[in-house]
Amino acid sequence: MTARKIILQKLITEFERPMPHNDVIETYTDFLRIRDFLPAYEFNPIVFQKLVQLTCDLWKTEKKISRISLVETIKKYGFPEENLLINQPLELRVHMFELFKLAFEAGHFVHPKQLEDITRICNKMIINLELTHIQEKWLCDNSNKNIFICNRLLRYPSKSTIISNWIKDNYNIDYLRNRRGEVVSWILDQDSTFEIDKATLIGDFEYFNLKDQQIIKEYIDDFEINKVLKEEFGDFLEAREALTRFPIGLKEFPTKEHSNWGEVAISSRFYRIPMKVLEPHEVLIPDFERLNEQFYDILDSRKQLTMIWAIAYSRIDMAVKETLLQKYYSEQNYKSILKVAKRIRAVNFLKWMLERE
Repeated sequence: MTARKIILQKLITEFERPMPHNDVIETYTDFLRIRDFLPAYEFNPIVFQKLVQLTCDLWKTEKKISRISLVETIKKYGFPEENLLINQPLELRVHMFELFKLAFEAGHFVHPKQLEDITRICNKMIINLELTHIQEKWLCDNSNKNIFICNRLLRYPSKSTIISNWIKDNYNIDYLRNRRGEVVSWILDQDSTFEIDKATLIGDFEYFNLKDQQIIKEYIDDFEINKVLKEEFGDFLEAREALTRFPIGLKEFPTKEHSNWGEVAISSRFYRIPMKVLEPHEVLIPDFERLNEQFYDILDSRKQLTMIWAIAYSRIDMAVKETLLQKYYSEQNYKSILKVAKRIRAVNFLKWMLERE
């Protein structure tokens, strides 16, 4: 079909919004014939399910197919504005999650330049999707492999004994330390009286301090090695070729055009970090002395804030959430607790706040 015919057919389909026949997509050839027009059709759950299943079935084939085209069409047809899969049949939800898994477990079937887009799309399509116990277990077992998998675990929409028990067993695992509010929320799901202790918050804080100090040390070491190599070999050997690894903590490799090594990629934390200039490298690093003073001065408030956000992330009943929010209400945390109340639409708690004005 010529480009002009495609444009005309798409316009006609957009205006008429026909309902596609249930058997419009049975093979990859069927998909190729209709992919340019399918997003303009009315949503047919049978067609959508067949498209998802076809994509899963073809994913590991050696045949020449466009997996990114399949995934993008699924997204355009099934998710034009919002998630349509929250209350969809179990079979469809199973296949949607299978597609999500394939993006990570069989990513080698996809061109590397397309894989990032595919994983991003597949991640977005299963947000708010309720899964089977086996799939919940897969999220737990693979949460350390990719941020999307970790997000789908911690932000899973429904209570899950499997996830709550896994969180309890992995409460202090390092890669979850900067997600403390979400982690605690899963314990609140089973025990609304649970409260994080200061020792845990201090442990998280000291862990990131040590991690950042190591990143800075390796940054300085690599910088000095690079400097020596340049002085020793000059134009005969570029630092990019001389170093066998990308310098830890860097967002980009230094070049002749740069007077320094860019920014040091310190740990991501959910609170502000006072910074200072590292001389003579002229890059910003944490001011650990000020950071320590700041953290311990507001440790009680930090504990309250963690609990406030844990309540928001939790899947407990609204009445229980509102009662818990009253427990952690304070003038110091007023802005944060108001933000949480708005986010979870805690009307009764907002009325409770109003009475205190």
